[in-house]
Amino acid sequence: MTKYLNEAEKTELLEVLKVADLLEMLVTDAVESALESAVQGAAEKAERDKTIEIAKNALIEGHSIQSIVRITGLDESTVKLLRSELNIE
Repeated sequence: MTKYLNEAEKTELLEVLKVADLLEMLVTDAVESALESAVQGAAEKAERDKTIEIAKNALIEGHSIQSIVRITGLDESTVKLLRSELNIE
């Protein structure tokens, strides 16, 4: 390496390599964070979908809105919306 580069060029090359390593670490962290977020978001959506399905089944079985709210943790307006979507009076 010293045969082809002078001291200033070696120093500059080492700095560039350090920056490249830093950028690689930052990109890796960003990708891992994005994947983590995506997985967590998918898990939360799956949980909410399951809760909605439980609420719909409870409505079909004739449970009261208040009991469905208490059991599922959904808010009353959501349960009422589900009831109207199912055309249950």
